[in-house]
Amino acid sequence: MKRLITLMMACYITFISSAIAGEAAIQIQPETPNILPSVQQAAKQGDAKAQIILADMYYQGSGVARSYVKAQKWYELAAAQGEAAAEFGLGRLLYTGKGSRQDFSQAQHWLNKAAKQGHAEAQSLLGIMHYYGHTGAYDYTSARHWFELAAAQDNTTAQAMLGTLYLQGEGVKQDVVLAASWLEKAAQKGAVNAQAQLGNLYFQGQGVTQDYKQAYQWFESAAKQGSSAAQAKLGAMYYQGIYVKQDYTQALMWLEKAANYGDTQAQSILGFMYYQGQGIAQNYQKAHHWFILASLKEQPDALLYLGIMYLTGQSGITNAILAESYLERSANQGNDKAQALLGVLYYLGQHNIKQDYKQARYWLEKSAAQDNSLAHATLGKIHANGQGVVQDLAAANQWFASACKLGHSPSCEEISTQKK
Repeated sequence: MKRLITLMMACYITFISSAIAGEAAIQIQPETPNILPSVQQAAKQGDAKAQIILADMYYQGSGVARSYVKAQKWYELAAAQGEAAAEFGLGRLLYTGKGSRQDFSQAQHWLNKAAKQGHAEAQSLLGIMHYYGHTGAYDYTSARHWFELAAAQDNTTAQAMLGTLYLQGEGVKQDVVLAASWLEKAAQKGAVNAQAQLGNLYFQGQGVTQDYKQAYQWFESAAKQGSSAAQAKLGAMYYQGIYVKQDYTQALMWLEKAANYGDTQAQSILGFMYYQGQGIAQNYQKAHHWFILASLKEQPDALLYLGIMYLTGQSGITNAILAESYLERSANQGNDKAQALLGVLYYLGQHNIKQDYKQARYWLEKSAAQDNSLAHATLGKIHANGQGVVQDLAAANQWFASACKLGHSPSCEEISTQKK
């Protein structure tokens, strides 16, 4: 009987590995004879290999109606005989909650058994459990241990996760070069998240030589497979005309896909396109909609433009309190434009915002430290007029000169005026 099962496995069954969960599966080819009766007979007689085949068939719905409950039954019987593949299958079901209630503790128990037998997919999934804290605590060191063992067996998910660990410096010393190496191994085999991360490394020139062509290619590959992060990056490249010709139509297509999946960068850019009427009819209502969604995750540019829209009434209402709140939230995240605008508003005391030179200087100096030309120019005015500070024409000229150098043309004229 064991010989029969071995023959059936060799001739009729194709095992397929999933890149995400490392799912072992079987597919019955169209020309394959019905092997179910033979497998069932062998499984009922206690043959562990047959039990695993039957469990996989029920798990995937290959040749039988899908049933996670029946899959779990046969995995349990084979796992009781120490079969690593069955231990993995059982652990995976318990981890995902398919077939029975989700049970991380029992999932870890069975995955650990399979992993210790060298089962790569079990090692990878066990690493994921440690990484996401599903073993009771976030444990990046244990995650790395299992990912390294699985990656050594060429497990794609483990390679991608090792890339993430080294990229973030989680459980290891941050090493962007090593991160890029692991991500490329996984990306070459189609791992979507690895492709998106690798594209970003090429775009930023981190761990690899900056290469917009490579960035575009990896973003495009991941975007076509549904990665919202890659869709957002690809949309941004079309929006800005980086590597590709600027194309608002393509930008809108990719940004809308990403924005609808909750990507805040895409939502913010999409809001700005509606705000400016770039590639689409100007529509403040839709701009406001996308800015609001992005603001829920504190996207700095979205917060800035919500502040502007509530100041000017472009949101449908004018509300200085809301405007000040949005601008401050953006400014607190280091957005130099929000800091400059907030500083100017406090300086002028306009739009129902009380004049406050101390607050003005506070925000303007933060913005000026990021080379914002408006902030430099306004600080020049403050020192020239002695508003909230002792009048200091020399300091004023320094601010005007730096503002002029940064491209603020009115400040260039202020320098000569102050000298007179």
